[in-house]
Amino acid sequence: MPTRTGQAPGKVSMSGGWAWSVPSKAAHPDLAFDFIKVMQTEANARKWYIANSGISVRKDVAKDPAYATAQPGIEFFTGLVSSTHYRPAYPAYPKVSTAIQEAMEGVTTGDASVEKAASGYDATLKDVTDGKVTSK
Repeated sequence: MPTRTGQAPGKVSMSGGWAWSVPSKAAHPDLAFDFIKVMQTEANARKWYIANSGISVRKDVAKDPAYATAQPGIEFFTGLVSSTHYRPAYPAYPKVSTAIQEAMEGVTTGDASVEKAASGYDATLKDVTDGKVTSK
């Protein structure tokens, strides 16, 4: 998304997603952490991101040709990682995130024009935030 007033760096991306973690009451936390370290080797991380169509936050994986060619647009979206910020924990945010995904999917698959997707997003945004959104 463009930044609010066009200020540098000119774009912003919101993150969310998943993480490997060790439960606080794990019977064997050291062993669990060792497992995470194995899962996050360069080779395993590459396999994971390719299999899940995920966006790598690892620079070594992002540079790998197998990752970079695994799916259309992955280099573009990986390039947004440097402009990414944590998603706010507002109740409406998951609905906003879904609306963005649906709009992008519609345009990407050709099921919706950019104008139709943007209009649908605007209507959904207004609905899920009870009209408490600003517009430019």
